[in-house]
Amino acid sequence: MSEKVCSRCGMPKPVGEFYRDKSGKDGLRSWCKECFRAQMRIKRPEYEARADKTKARARSRRKVLGQYGITPDRYEALLSEQDGRCAICRTKRPNPNRETAFVVDHDHQTGAVRGLLCTNCNTGLGKFGDDPDRIRAAIAYLAATSSK
Repeated sequence: MSEKVCSRCGMPKPVGEFYRDKSGKDGLRSWCKECFRAQMRIKRPEYEARADKTKARARSRRKVLGQYGITPDRYEALLSEQDGRCAICRTKRPNPNRETAFVVDHDHQTGAVRGLLCTNCNTGLGKFGDDPDRIRAAIAYLAATSSK
């Protein structure tokens, strides 16, 4: 197969004009690159300009921090107080799978910020419903059943 018809513009184009997509029958996206890029410019204006992408990330980060009532400077101060590590496990990697920032941990009842956590520790607390009794019970269970 050397050509494919774009399902958006209806034009037959060389297969090199289509992005790869493992889920597609032929391993390619149904829209050509040109149509895909045009749609992305409409949906996400920052898609086209890489410099804008950095600005968009910064805006998004400020928005997330604003939800917890802290500024980027306060976030950096917390991170410094924690020696650039997760407040629980002390890792320096916020997420083992990709580059991200530490998560702002907060008390769900009061909204007070408690510290910065890696994704794994934050998820763990959430799974235990932030309940110290459940966490203590899990510790006791592990201590009683662990081979260490």
